[in-house]
Amino acid sequence: MSILIRSTVLEGFRDLVAELRGDGDALLKRFGLDRADAHSPTALISYEALLRLLDVSSRTLRCPNFGARLARFQSLDKLGPLALLAINCRTVEAAIVSVGAHLHTYTPGVKMDLARSARGAACLSFEVDMPPGCTVGRQQMVEFSLAFAVRGLHLLAGESFRPDAALLRHETTLPVSAYRVDFGVAPQFAQELDALLIAPRWLRQPVRLADERLRRAIDDYLEPLIQGERLVLDQQVEQLIIRLLPTGRCNLETVASQLSMHPRSLQRKLEQDGVYFVEMVDRLRRERVRELLTGTHIPLSHVAGLAGFSEQSSLTRSCRRWFGVTPLKLRQP
Repeated sequence: MSILIRSTVLEGFRDLVAELRGDGDALLKRFGLDRADAHSPTALISYEALLRLLDVSSRTLRCPNFGARLARFQSLDKLGPLALLAINCRTVEAAIVSVGAHLHTYTPGVKMDLARSARGAACLSFEVDMPPGCTVGRQQMVEFSLAFAVRGLHLLAGESFRPDAALLRHETTLPVSAYRVDFGVAPQFAQELDALLIAPRWLRQPVRLADERLRRAIDDYLEPLIQGERLVLDQQVEQLIIRLLPTGRCNLETVASQLSMHPRSLQRKLEQDGVYFVEMVDRLRRERVRELLTGTHIPLSHVAGLAGFSEQSSLTRSCRRWFGVTPLKLRQP
């Protein structure tokens, strides 16, 4: 079964390769990723191709910390809907737990878990799955994941955030000081797990919604849809629905708030044009489900999440209503 990852993971790839005096386009083309849209909120690419790309880039460009450096070009908005979930949480701990629970909507290839202890630092651990037959790229993906998490926590907890420790299972040929800029501390290699140790005081911090960098990151995800002059209202609503579906919070109130409108006003304006919000959501969800079932091999539980269903059984009922068959039947060639 092919594992996928959001194409936004490639944001900054060409820039980093250029810094290292390489040819980013040639590297992307080698793995069939040259046409991937790093700015698309819904596009997916092969997770295995990404792992191989990171590995070859690291070795070709003689940059052992390529994955960690790639994270410097990215921000929380690259998680798409997960960024919206994070900023709607009251505390940093709640944001971490929420992102971890829904990380499969970014990629099922990386898992993140927060373990609290009665005393001492909490452990935010990462597990990077390797596709069958693929033995390369794990080190780069692990370093990217930890460095990205540190950047995200800077936005959620404040710029002064630092983990107590960064632990990595693999070894490195670089001095540990080379990683300090990415992890906030000198990491410890050859450890039993890949993790960040985080002091409890950071977890209790309220999510800093007033942080201007965080606001800009989320604006990058939603504002082009809201302020685009070429989009009429129903097109703006449609694009917002597409981006909000995986959050599980795609409702009239949320969409209206993004457009700075009262829900009833939005509903009334849509209906004046013969457009009904509930029908629009149902149509876009149906199209997304068909796309995911016929064009990918994503597990059904992940299809349900990406389409905004809280349970897989809801996906099954909707497929029967839309297509007259179960999700598995629709997926069959």
